[in-house]
Amino acid sequence: MNTSVRFPNLDIDFSFVGRSVSVFGFELTFFGLLTAAGMLLGLAVMICCKKTKRGSNLSLEAMIPAFAGGVLGARLMYVALNREMFAGKSIIEIADIRNGGMSIYGGVLGGILIGAIYCKIRKISFAQVADTASMGFLTAQIIAVWGNFFNREGFGEYTDSLLAMQIPADAVNKAQISRLMAG
Repeated sequence: MNTSVRFPNLDIDFSFVGRSVSVFGFELTFFGLLTAAGMLLGLAVMICCKKTKRGSNLSLEAMIPAFAGGVLGARLMYVALNREMFAGKSIIEIADIRNGGMSIYGGVLGGILIGAIYCKIRKISFAQVADTASMGFLTAQIIAVWGNFFNREGFGEYTDSLLAMQIPADAVNKAQISRLMAG
């Protein structure tokens, strides 16, 4: 498979862009590394952001159950959208996220739902917590979405703008290529 990535209008050509790196025999995908880096940077933004009356600790405290709800929601949404893939599988196989299978929409919904429940239990304002947490979430998403670059997925339509990026057609899922790009 051709793993090159080109930025033709900037005259930049990366002849090999891998998807992962091996550390002590353990494969770490760049997508996962960027997601983790985005989460840590988002956490740092939340720590620095003190919009709530009680400071950032309130948002950080709510982040732990919201994160767990996000992971659970992301997997549940993926499984629900791909039921036929998981038909007849054990609960262990369904829960195994090491081979992919997370939905950003399910993650956001699960995180918000569990975060809201946590705020209700603690009798704190969900709106104030969400105000601070939203800045961390936005920061994390900005960094993590670059993982799509390494996975060669989630890219947009054809463009001839200055920052246009070209990925070889044989490096992506054929269903993701639009008529405009293929033509």
